[in-house]
Amino acid sequence: MLQICKVQGCNQPIVDKKTGLCHKHHYKLITNGAINIREYVDKNKKCSVVGCNRNQQTLKGFCLKHYKQWVKENTTINKKCKICNKKIGHFGWGGLCLRHASSKLRYGDARQVDKNAIRKFKPYGNKGCRYFKTKDGKWVHKEVAEYLLGRKLRKGEIVHHIDLDKLNNCESNIYVYSSNSKHLSIHRQLEQIAGELVRDGIIGFKNGKYYRNI
Repeated sequence: MLQICKVQGCNQPIVDKKTGLCHKHHYKLITNGAINIREYVDKNKKCSVVGCNRNQQTLKGFCLKHYKQWVKENTTINKKCKICNKKIGHFGWGGLCLRHASSKLRYGDARQVDKNAIRKFKPYGNKGCRYFKTKDGKWVHKEVAEYLLGRKLRKGEIVHHIDLDKLNNCESNIYVYSSNSKHLSIHRQLEQIAGELVRDGIIGFKNGKYYRNI
């Protein structure tokens, strides 16, 4: 029988039998030390705003009304990203905007996203096929696809690289699917074929990496 999270009103299945909590509440427990962060708040004290007789409900010492007001006011602070000077308000992470913060989490370098954006075009093999954008600011693979179709791409159409190398934008490597679902289905089919090759011994696996066995 499926066990449900013990938190009242939560109908999600549990992820830890010891705590009896779902993923959401289990994560809150291990990060905050409590399922509800307000368990740390002394609710017997009054809101820190002068003239407010409500009890505090947050770690900032505010009641819920004044906490929401505080959040709204602090999002307009002229705090800027230390890389791009974009206003980040109260919700900036480590002095970075969301774009550069995500880059730091993903690559370990907040500026890597900028390096990727200005990356020079790289020739593919001896054919000189290029990736990213043309001088006119148009995606090369889309431009090639429209040339093959003889028309503009329609809404929802997806350009697929047959050999999965996005640097290879040659005409023979471009195919257009009418929807994203059809594009995803071909990737699932490729995974199934790769699985068959692994089972047949054509593709091997060692030290956490796949390799060709022939």
